[in-house]
Amino acid sequence: MVALGLSATTAAHAQNVTLGVDADSAGNTATSLGSIQNCRTLSTGDTFEVDVFITDVEALTGFEFRLRFDSKVLKVTAADDSLLLAATSGSSIVSFTEGPPGATPGVFRVAAADFGEMGSTEESGSGVLTRITFEALSKGTSSVSIGDPKLVATVGNDPAVPIGPTEEGSQTFIGPVFSANVAVGQSCTPPPSPTPHPALSGAATPEPDVTPGPGTPAAEPGQGTPGAEEGTPGAEGSIEPTPTSEATAPGGAAQEDGDGGGLSTGAWIGIGVGTAAAALAAISGGWYILRRRRGAL
Repeated sequence: MVALGLSATTAAHAQNVTLGVDADSAGNTATSLGSIQNCRTLSTGDTFEVDVFITDVEALTGFEFRLRFDSKVLKVTAADDSLLLAATSGSSIVSFTEGPPGATPGVFRVAAADFGEMGSTEESGSGVLTRITFEALSKGTSSVSIGDPKLVATVGNDPAVPIGPTEEGSQTFIGPVFSANVAVGQSCTPPPSPTPHPALSGAATPEPDVTPGPGTPAAEPGQGTPGAEEGTPGAEGSIEPTPTSEATAPGGAAQEDGDGGGLSTGAWIGIGVGTAAAALAAISGGWYILRRRRGAL
């Protein structure tokens, strides 16, 4: 067995990628996005789905992130990460996502990799990385945000190159990341605009290029969808999401995160075992996605 490890100095492959949370999965498919809702109002006891989406990615082979939320308000009950990553025929998805509701209150770890034939099963375009089912536990407002995202792509003969822009010294993606707010038993206030990561030298955060799906109506004003002064109208009456910093919890609600800092640098590893195999290891609080390198013995 030969393993290829990515060190902290591994050069990232820069892409114009956007990540985000859609508070309503209606209109989305594995490979297409409907109108994106960044605010949603529900009642106690409701179950509902949110999508973690990506736009304009190239040759995606794996992803990992921590979904953050207020565990006093919401609880994860199910997760499906065989969507965009599994869209191409021949894909062989291995999920490393933890079982609901997750080991750490307010943090749900998601990770998946494609072990299909390198060069033919990578995914490009826009779609849904993961669909998460929540239960609304109690009255309150919770941000649903993406923490410590890592994305890998096939570049040349390397099947596990981190997608950038990345944080210096790690493979953490620091490009545009949009969050959503969920309000239970009260009105929903859209998340605030984000502050670009300092490493990007104050670069503007672009709106994701989302094409509304046919027959997907925008939510009525007052039901969790920002008005014209709070969002940018999209085609067919959709509302484009308003970006937010993942560190900001709406309404002063603290986000719970006690998992010890997430992934260590060098967390992405390609591995070959002849017929392809996968493993997940936790070392110093880090999660490792392992990806087959074709031709390794």
